[in-house]
Amino acid sequence: MLEVDLVDINCNQLQNKWGVAMTKSYVTMEQKICPVCANVFDTGGLLLDKRLRERFDMKTVVGLGRCPECEKLFKEGFIALIGIDESKSTTNGELIKLEDAHRTGEILHIKETAFKQIFTVEIPKRKIMFITQEAVEKIKIINENITEG
Repeated sequence: MLEVDLVDINCNQLQNKWGVAMTKSYVTMEQKICPVCANVFDTGGLLLDKRLRERFDMKTVVGLGRCPECEKLFKEGFIALIGIDESKSTTNGELIKLEDAHRTGEILHIKETAFKQIFTVEIPKRKIMFITQEAVEKIKIINENITEG
């Protein structure tokens, strides 16, 4: 049994191959991108073109918002630490934009009390912080030592 990969579907190719009309609509399902895990998720909202012009695809990404899993961790008091490759990221002093961060795929969630013990900076307002891969590895070692001891 083979798993179907739906990530890189080309709707035009499907339309040509299957004779299916992929048309625009005046209604679309709202989606957002999670700034923590970078997953696109459905919000449950519907968007409607007030002039009833057929301009939307089936789903439309409208901005950023925490996905349900990351929102749950946020409400439980966790801070998201996102690993980045500094050499491939563009920084502006000590600030980095979401789109300029080259993510490594590592995401750690730590409680505020642990954050204060590890870092000498203030807790970020949005409770999201990019850290180097080296910092990710050090935090993992700290966690291993705590769980073993």
